[in-house]
Amino acid sequence: MCTRDLAEIDDQVNSGKALQKTLEETYKSLDQQRKAIAAKCKTVNNCKDDTVKLYGEGIESLKHYELHDRLKESGKTHLIDIYYKEKAMNNFRDSCIASLFKVS
Repeated sequence: MCTRDLAEIDDQVNSGKALQKTLEETYKSLDQQRKAIAAKCKTVNNCKDDTVKLYGEGIESLKHYELHDRLKESGKTHLIDIYYKEKAMNNFRDSCIASLFKVS
């Protein structure tokens, strides 16, 4: 009876060691993923201001390109008037920035 009890205890100890090893490996993997995601978020966050600035410059640029006379209609006189809805683009930009803050 003692031998059987010792064997069961050894099995439980071995199972516990295997579980501990699995948990440690899982933790290491998750920690590496967390660090990689944090680094990517930092990179994206560092680029945000430049990207928003370029966006603003692009919108202003579209406001200065006049349409050819044959394309002008219904008060549409510049490139931005026919190809882009500035309000919708600004909403998209704002939602991207808000999402970035949620992630980082």
